[in-house]
Amino acid sequence: MLANMIAAIIGVGSELTSGQILNKNASWISAKLRDLGVLTSSHLVVPDDRVLILKALQFCSQHCDTLFVTGGLGPTTDDFTREIIAEWSMQPLKFDEASWLQITERLTSRGIQVRETQRQQCLFPNGSQILVNPEGTANAFYLRVANVDVFVLPGPPKEIAAVWSNGLGHLLWHTRAS
Repeated sequence: MLANMIAAIIGVGSELTSGQILNKNASWISAKLRDLGVLTSSHLVVPDDRVLILKALQFCSQHCDTLFVTGGLGPTTDDFTREIIAEWSMQPLKFDEASWLQITERLTSRGIQVRETQRQQCLFPNGSQILVNPEGTANAFYLRVANVDVFVLPGPPKEIAAVWSNGLGHLLWHTRAS
C-alpha cells in the first residue's frame, strides 16, 4: 500500500472544459490509486491554454506528492503539454530517437503517412523516463520536479490504461518505495 501518498490529477484539453468530452481519465486514475491505498486530493481540468496549464501545475504540485497530467501530447498545434512541463520543471526538451522509430514503425505498418509534425511527440524534458505507449503514438513520461513525482500521460483513456499496464503502476510503486 502507498497509504502516505497524496495524488492530484490535471486533465488538459479544451474538449474537456467545453463539455465535448467527459473526463473519464481522472476517475479511472483515482480508482487505480485508491486500489493502491492512495488518496487523490484533487482533479483539475484546464483548456489548451499555456498560462492556465502552468498555473494548474503550480497549484496542484503544492497539494500533492504525486501528480498526473493527462492530454496534450499529440501531434497537433494545441498539443503543448510537454513544453509547459519543460518550462515548469526548468528542463530543456530533448529529442528521443527511439520514440521517433516507434512512431514511424507504428504508422507505416498501418499504411499511414508519417508527418513532420509528429516529431514533437518525441520531445521530452531532460531527465524524463519515457513510458512506452503500446496503443498510440504519444509516449508518456515520468519526471521528478522538486519533491513531486510527475506522470504525464496521453489523453485517450485506452492509451492511459495501456501505459499503466505497460509499467506505470510498477514505476509508481517503486518511486514511493525508494
